[in-house]
Amino acid sequence: MKRALILVLLAMLVFLINNLWLGGYLYSIDTLAVELMTTPESLTEFRITNEEPFKFRIVFQGLVKETSSFINPDSAEVFYYTYLYYSLAFFVISILSFFYLFKLVSKNQNLAFIFTFLILISPAYVMAYSIPVHTREDTLAYALICLGLIALLKNQYIALIICIIIATATRETTMILPLSILFYPGWSKLKRFLPLIIALVVFVSIRVALGGKTDLDHQLSLGLRYNLNHKLSSLSFPIITLHIFWVYYLIFIKVKLPPYKTIPEWFSSTSVIVLIPIFLSTIVFGRLNEIRLLTLATPWVMAVILLNRDKWWVLPSPKMIIFVSSISMAIGVIVISILKGQEIFTQFKQYYIPYSEWTGIFCAYGILLLYGILKLIISYRHEYQKVN
Repeated sequence: MKRALILVLLAMLVFLINNLWLGGYLYSIDTLAVELMTTPESLTEFRITNEEPFKFRIVFQGLVKETSSFINPDSAEVFYYTYLYYSLAFFVISILSFFYLFKLVSKNQNLAFIFTFLILISPAYVMAYSIPVHTREDTLAYALICLGLIALLKNQYIALIICIIIATATRETTMILPLSILFYPGWSKLKRFLPLIIALVVFVSIRVALGGKTDLDHQLSLGLRYNLNHKLSSLSFPIITLHIFWVYYLIFIKVKLPPYKTIPEWFSSTSVIVLIPIFLSTIVFGRLNEIRLLTLATPWVMAVILLNRDKWWVLPSPKMIIFVSSISMAIGVIVISILKGQEIFTQFKQYYIPYSEWTGIFCAYGILLLYGILKLIISYRHEYQKVN
């Protein structure tokens, strides 16, 4: 309970820092209006929800619209604060969901706290509401994925189905959860296939009910062509999403063909099944620098690391991880302060892109990545000397 409370307070602090200092779009009615493709005067129209695929993600927008309409349907200020408070609530809930999932997987509260803290200070959370991440319903999606996995591991089937239904209506990419359940060990075919069937029914029903025509060429222009034309950011942003954890994940992962007999086998093998559609959909239809989508794979990636405790001799100690992370973040803050003071970056288009802040983030996580790789090399060298 104490650790959970600390995480709640830290999550609220990170949320405020992002939106008050790091260019988050929840800073004001004006900045939110730009994000929602409307004007401050017509904020309640929430025009982005008229566009595909956003209009099919009905849960978050429905909560915001119905709540603000109930209080005052014509007030932009009421709409702004409703959007703000729901965003804060799901931001915090998602962090708590990560914590309880990691605690269940690792059976260790301290490890769960440390891993959740590292997620909280990752770019996807520190810069959650800044361009190009600009999270909307995504933190709710993270929470539902984690809660669904918790229900799965606890064999709470009804709770799992409820999570999948809400998650699919929140964001279509959450269907990676029922996809992974197809291979879950110890369940009958019906129990494994039913979640995916239900998710597909929800997915199709929403699109039939709301209508719409997908413009494939337009989607490719927004996604694949953009990624090919912005090669540096398309490579660098995914790397810093989970920074050194990508390296540890690739070391620890063991992929084998189904059926799977144990939970570690299932997490390890289905992590690839989860990552492939996430990366493919992001490359083709999304933007790789919008790392909020890649963060959906975090529960599987971290679970693989947590379940391979026997190989943790390649990892720094938890205290050292926190120490180096803190130093890296401090250096990032210094870089941001210097660059902001010089105002050397020009802003383009209608969106405010916090270039100096991202420069600091890349410096911080570049240091963390280099430290992790150096520790990895030293650990393997030490192990080789012991063997020989």
